[in-house]
Amino acid sequence: MVIETEGKPNEPQAREATNILLQGAKLLKKPDRKLQDFFKACKTFAILLIVGLVLNILLFVLGDVDLDMIMCAAVWVCAAICMIWFRGSVYRIYHDLLKREGKVVITFDPEKIDYDAGDQRYTIFWNKISFFREFQEEVAILPTEMTGVLILINMEYKDQIKAFLKENNLNIKYIERK
Repeated sequence: MVIETEGKPNEPQAREATNILLQGAKLLKKPDRKLQDFFKACKTFAILLIVGLVLNILLFVLGDVDLDMIMCAAVWVCAAICMIWFRGSVYRIYHDLLKREGKVVITFDPEKIDYDAGDQRYTIFWNKISFFREFQEEVAILPTEMTGVLILINMEYKDQIKAFLKENNLNIKYIERK
């Protein structure tokens, strides 16, 4: 079976792919875990940081400055730096996915899956695949180990994938969307 796609992912696909990529190791440990939205987490954490920094500034202005307040300010500054770094990582992955354009060919045969996106080519043998899982926008193929290889396929191909697995008697877990 051959799946050929062309073009760019849309924003919801890129957002979901980013979340899947960032949570790959956790998904391997617990395949049916709920996918966390890191974009929402970034916003929530940023709001908490802003509130905390404002309260800290108010304490500096209205109160006596002591060692505890300085330590608290240092913690808030460190948390802000971590938040900026984390947000940057999430959005860098997201924007890299949105920029991807071109033809992708995914070939399923009884022994392996070949992925060819022009500049990225790799092969995953069936014994190295942990499971397939449906998400909102995509079907993810997760390997048994975090090797950096993760194949995401548009949901419109889910029936073809399930039929291929059944026809070839491949005993690989397939988790359907809830």
